[in-house]
Amino acid sequence: MNGKRKPAKSKMKKLVSITLFALLSLSSFAQGNTRKTDIDLKKSTLEWTGKKLGGEHYGQIQLSAGHLTFNKNKLTGGTFEM
Repeated sequence: MNGKRKPAKSKMKKLVSITLFALLSLSSFAQGNTRKTDIDLKKSTLEWTGKKLGGEHYGQIQLSAGHLTFNKNKLTGGTFEM
């Protein structure tokens, strides 16, 4: 190895960005019977795990806003704010 690693924060931002992009992309294909449902902020958290050679770290992030989009009772997208 060359000793250079990306910071964990950068990897987490990239993962969250890719996930949100995928959800939003799916929502753009939704047609017909679509509905938006707000998430329950008191019951909803984002749980994360960071792994390294020497162990793992866990955590939770409380969401500040968000919704899920359904088309014919199938999840087609959504947004989450932290």
